[in-house]
Amino acid sequence: MPIYRRKNNGDTWHWCNNCSVLPTSDYKEVKRKPTSGKFCNQCTGKEKKGNCEKIGIA
Repeated sequence: MPIYRRKNNGDTWHWCNNCSVLPTSDYKEVKRKPTSGKFCNQCTGKEKKGNCEKIGIA
């Protein structure tokens, strides 16, 4: 299961290390799929295409 990350004051969740807008500082991480907020369109697209490098999964 991937790790989800968002900016501390944001509401968009990311889960792909290769997302160009993945927060790299001042962020919150959770290990379960969030139940509130939005999901990143870029991460969603990468996952659908099969090229999402998921955070926390080697």
